[in-house]
Amino acid sequence: MGDNREMESYIVRIYRRNKDELQGLAGIVESVRMEERIPFSNLGELCRILENGPYFQKDNAPRTKKKKGRPADAG
Repeated sequence: MGDNREMESYIVRIYRRNKDELQGLAGIVESVRMEERIPFSNLGELCRILENGPYFQKDNAPRTKKKKGRPADAG
């Protein structure tokens, strides 16, 4: 009960999923508080992002800031 950690909120968008293989998925994790998007290309990367919170960043996949006033799915 003495745990003072803040709860993090994320939006996980999965764009590709291979039914036959658990690693066959890709998408973006959006940190609600930090307003950043972190891409992932397999289940392991998704788990590392969620385990390490908003400070996780792959060396070859930079974070991107969300654009204000524009829906995320607008193309």
